Amino acid sequence: SASLSRNYRYPTLNDRYWVPGGNAALRPEKSLSGEFSILRWQPLDPQGILEYSLGCYWNEVDDWILWLPGSSNIWSPENVQHVQARGIEANFHWKDHFQNIFPWMYHDISLHYNFNDSRNQDGDQLIYTPQHNATFRLNLQWARWGLHYIQDWNSRRYTTADNSEFISGFSTADFSLGCRLGKAILNPG
Repeated sequence: SASLSRNYRYPTLNDRYWVPGGNAALRPEKSLSGEFSILRWQPLDPQGILEYSLGCYWNEVDDWILWLPGSSNIWSPENVQHVQARGIEANFHWKDHFQNIFPWMYHDISLHYNFNDSRNQDGDQLIYTPQHNATFRLNLQWARWGLHYIQDWNSRRYTTADNSEFISGFSTADFSLGCRLGKAILNPG
């Protein structure tokens, strides 16, 4: 798939009149963006699927509206003269049964990676926008039981417009075990 678009975004009422911090003098954003992606989908016997995709995107924005910290720790929106955002996304998703080993067990595994290079006119990465993000998800279902695990990783995030300060990269993990009440299902699909 491919797309190309030209966009125009007016400042919201919060952008203009939020108390304290709104900026009534904001100009509308104007942008040109494009995206290209390839998706491959393959059915697996008897009920599984395997899909993966790779995509890239590009966005040029004039007068980007960005909320920045100001004096007295009050955030206020400003027009950043020019922002260029570009990146790559990769996805992998596999759902299937362990047909030969555990025919009563179902699994759903996915991986997602995003590279996001979003820079202002000075060449600095936008604040609170990590360049790298990856997510791993694992869901196992057997009879009435489900096991869910999510691991998310983010690279550093800059907290100042000149990239002089940042929050180090971090990773979070979520784990849950659940039981479905009522009729057991083999494929939650």
